[in-house]
Amino acid sequence: MQPWRIVLATLLAPATGPLIYCVGILLGSGYPYSGPGHTEKHLLSIVWLMALTYPVSIGLGVPIVSLLYFANRLTTWNCIGWALVAGATGGSVFFRWLVDTPVPSLSEVLILAAIFAAIGGLTASTFCLIARPRARTAD
Repeated sequence: MQPWRIVLATLLAPATGPLIYCVGILLGSGYPYSGPGHTEKHLLSIVWLMALTYPVSIGLGVPIVSLLYFANRLTTWNCIGWALVAGATGGSVFFRWLVDTPVPSLSEVLILAAIFAAIGGLTASTFCLIARPRARTAD
């Protein structure tokens, strides 16, 4: 892997989730166009999502990529697999922190874990497409 690719991937990959949300809302909903000020609110929600996803993606992703890299296991499939696990775990923890109910239903936890796992997998896929990780060869 080239260092500039890693830096570029680290800067661009966390934007995957908010950009998918942005495109989905623009194509699948009339909300941004339906009234005055709606476009600004939509863009503000994208900024807030970016502010949330960057620290979380970098905070969860850097340790995973570092461990895989130094263990000579950094491949695309390993990266995506561990990102799915980290996304599901992080999503479940975030949901438990966000919701005040003592015991949320299992379906809520599973659905949100699946959504966050998909976001983690897409973010890792973007990272791997840009960084092109390959397992290191022994020196």
